[in-house]
Amino acid sequence: MNRIPKPKYLGPQYGGQFRDRSVAAAYLHRPPYSPELFDTLESLIHSEPRLVLDIGCGTGEIAVPLAERVERGVAGDPYEAMLRMARSRPGWDRANIRWVCESAEDFEYSEQYSLIVAGASLHWMDWYVVLPKMRFSLQENAFLATCGGRQEGSTLPWLHALRKIIPRYSTNREFQPYDLIDELERRSLFEVIGRKRT
Repeated sequence: MNRIPKPKYLGPQYGGQFRDRSVAAAYLHRPPYSPELFDTLESLIHSEPRLVLDIGCGTGEIAVPLAERVERGVAGDPYEAMLRMARSRPGWDRANIRWVCESAEDFEYSEQYSLIVAGASLHWMDWYVVLPKMRFSLQENAFLATCGGRQEGSTLPWLHALRKIIPRYSTNREFQPYDLIDELERRSLFEVIGRKRT
């Protein structure tokens, strides 16, 4: 198979920055996901048992609220710093969540999931490795849902100033704007069934 290389600005040297405690701590200052997101994710579950995998779960912003709506949840992230922040989140210790410190590439997809969620994490993964594994670990009529940005960028009152700051201070000097779904579809690794903006 002729594989299209991943863009350099999405390489492991940049994704690996999430192992840093200060990067994980900064997640506390990000806007929360909307309540409507969790209604949407729950509406995608059509099979039993209601077992959800949040891969690249970060600080548990999706895993914890979603666990309230399903029988069981598995939340995996490769970085202990992120999981440490997740363990400070109310509800992290729910009996129906299993936390796993492992990369999406090394994770053992040993169960059949009724939904897999990747919230702003799929772009850091090795797509040619993880997407086939995810596909074969989904129950019949189950989906992989990707969750993108937290707010409509054009409405941020500080957007103009932010655009000047990011290139000056970013550690990713190779970054280029991109569309994750376009990148995945170009590689025949993902098929869009639907989109929803909350």
